[in-house]
Amino acid sequence: MPDSKELTGQLPVPKWLKNEKGRIGIESKLALARRGIPSPDFAEALVLTYAPEPIEEFVMPSVTPVFGGRGAGLLS
Repeated sequence: MPDSKELTGQLPVPKWLKNEKGRIGIESKLALARRGIPSPDFAEALVLTYAPEPIEEFVMPSVTPVFGGRGAGLLS
């Protein structure tokens, strides 16, 4: 890891939080902005580099098309 004043200055800024499931998270960029703190880009890059892969896979819910309503036949 490079010796970077920007990185060492940004790492302690975001607060660590726990969500309702007990998972550890980092304060959002929006919350930082509300506190008047610029986006910690160097710190974010470092944290994302070592972030674990998500355990849960997103499954797209099935959608059943509905025909015969408004707009039916527009493509025919």
